Amino acid sequence: MLKRLKNNKSGMTLLEILIAIFILSVGILSILLFISSAMILSTGAWEMTVATTHAESILEEMQTKKTLGEITLADWNDWAQKQEFSTLPKESFIVTFPSGGKNPLDVQVLVNWVQNERWQNIVLRTKITR
Repeated sequence: MLKRLKNNKSGMTLLEILIAIFILSVGILSILLFISSAMILSTGAWEMTVATTHAESILEEMQTKKTLGEITLADWNDWAQKQEFSTLPKESFIVTFPSGGKNPLDVQVLVNWVQNERWQNIVLRTKITR
């Protein structure tokens, strides 16, 4: 008596395996791209936080001056360099006084830096009275 061998087709074909590998690789690639984008955005947020902190430090130092004249005559870019604020790529500071020297003194602190080969900037504005 010969037993008949049943044709068992419960395995996977080569095409099914290739499709599964393709879907899995697309998923893994998407996750890697997401992680890469998150790291780039995180770096940008960190740089903006550093620039904001530097501008705030300049404004805080202005508060220590007794007169508006001391504020307007100071070289704030030089002060920032002495404080070693140039931690961002090509970071520079521009302080302007749109109101001239009148009380209340309008103050604008502009911080420029390079991020991913593009210039970025942040501006903080305030009024100081004496």
